Amino acid sequence: AKVEEDLSAEELFRKKKIRLAEIGLKLLENPEENIKALKEFYRIRLPTEKEMEMTVSKAVRQQRFYESTLLRSYKAYLMKLIILEKQLYIRQVAVRCLCSLLDAVPHFNFRESILASVVKNISSSDDTIRSIFSNEGKHGGEATLEAVRLIADHVKFHDCQLHPDSIDVSADLKAVSFAPDSKDRKMMQSEALSAVFETYFRILKHSMDPSASR
Repeated sequence: AKVEEDLSAEELFRKKKIRLAEIGLKLLENPEENIKALKEFYRIRLPTEKEMEMTVSKAVRQQRFYESTLLRSYKAYLMKLIILEKQLYIRQVAVRCLCSLLDAVPHFNFRESILASVVKNISSSDDTIRSIFSNEGKHGGEATLEAVRLIADHVKFHDCQLHPDSIDVSADLKAVSFAPDSKDRKMMQSEALSAVFETYFRILKHSMDPSASR
């Protein structure tokens, strides 16, 4: 049998195309069970209008089709969860699903939308929802930075009314060191620390205010 290192570019592409099609079908059949299959994939960038006007090979056209189909199905599933998250009777289930997506495929598309929906529920007593923030630092610099920014905004908007566990992501800021470029790493560290200090300052100020609700 021929080892993968010896495969031609065309054969490798064919294998990836088949695998992408298989995952797309699984997601359509049972998204809850098969969503973690996306973990092996990269963040998809759809072609721009200008790129779509360019003449490309059949292989590239096929790849674009499979990627756009996968992304469209994933987005539809995600949008459904975000809508359900706003309905009181099923909110907890929807947010749990969003937390599972964030934990399983933090590198994949629409991470910002998932984080925004989850952060709105950080005061929940549900362990699954609260634990996602305690573990968010493991996902790397950009995800951690986005999380602390959103938490800072949430604290400001809701006058510090949140569970202490919801800011545990701040304790794992070493994850921002995963940024490959030194300049980017320093920038993320600076922005993350700024958001963290803002969060803690507001909470401290709120706790010392006699007129604050307890």
